[in-house]
Amino acid sequence: MKLTRDAVVALTQPKGKSDHFVWDDDMPGFGVRMRGDRKRWIVQYRVGGRQHRESLGDTRRIKINAARAIAGQSAHTSATQLMRMQVTVIMP
Repeated sequence: MKLTRDAVVALTQPKGKSDHFVWDDDMPGFGVRMRGDRKRWIVQYRVGGRQHRESLGDTRRIKINAARAIAGQSAHTSATQLMRMQVTVIMP
């Protein structure tokens, strides 16, 4: 689904589900998580075979363009930090 401001406002949680994700077609790993009556922007990415997910904030408080920018920066920064932690330096 292409996430837009209007599309996110119109999202409803499927009956019987307490936790539901909707992913953006334009930006892989970027989406909305619905829990109860709350909707939060999220970014999900994989580093070193492990999946990571971060909440970016409430959809009512953070505009979609800002959430996309934060998602891109967050995933890149976190992935870089995790890769640095996994690097082993061998000194002669």
